[in-house]
Amino acid sequence: MWEINGKLTNDLEEVKKHFGLKYLPMTRSLLDSDLYKFSMGQCYHHQFGNLKTTWDFRARNVGFQKDHDLYTEEDVAEIKNQIKAYCALRFDKEELSYLGSKCPWIKQDYINFLSFWRPQEKDFIINFDNRGGQSGLSISFSGVQEYVEYYEIPVLEICAETYYRNHYNYDELLKNFKEKTEAKIAEMKTGKYHFGTWSEFGARRRLSFEAQDWLVGRLAEEKKYAGPLYGFI
Repeated sequence: MWEINGKLTNDLEEVKKHFGLKYLPMTRSLLDSDLYKFSMGQCYHHQFGNLKTTWDFRARNVGFQKDHDLYTEEDVAEIKNQIKAYCALRFDKEELSYLGSKCPWIKQDYINFLSFWRPQEKDFIINFDNRGGQSGLSISFSGVQEYVEYYEIPVLEICAETYYRNHYNYDELLKNFKEKTEAKIAEMKTGKYHFGTWSEFGARRRLSFEAQDWLVGRLAEEKKYAGPLYGFI
């Protein structure tokens, strides 16, 4: 949920309007991250509480391959606003209870820490940068590691989804994504592919929140084809 003017809300349209977003919020929960970030976060909390760090965003392809457009000033403006919206997210009791119940290695004192933790907009420096060899986008965030390490995945989610929506035909990308997924599921059913235990690890590279949410739900429907130890957290 988001905190806006001291009140909590789950209304996506309200969040979009308040933060001046072009699209609906791209990160919609503080749990919308890779699971290992919380395992690492607990380690930082218990053992490296005073460690200070700086993280820098790097787009590996944008600006280095001719067939990828640079990030534009319009992209950067949307990314800034999306990160402002992300910084208004708060954990609720149900989310923290879910994390603790599904991850037995997560300790209660760390859950208590997360109940007070929240992203800080002041930790971010975001600029448009189209100098030679740059992607058009410069992002860094600094602070104590146990507070700022959670920013990595939301930044990647937001930068990727903004780029796909602004530089491509998003509806066509989503359509192709679903068609390819269904083709792979069909091949699982015929025995061409056999999955053992595996994990979904796509947040940092996803097309969009919408696409990943659909994918995880669709695979959950077909989990009987994914091996005897298969299961979603």
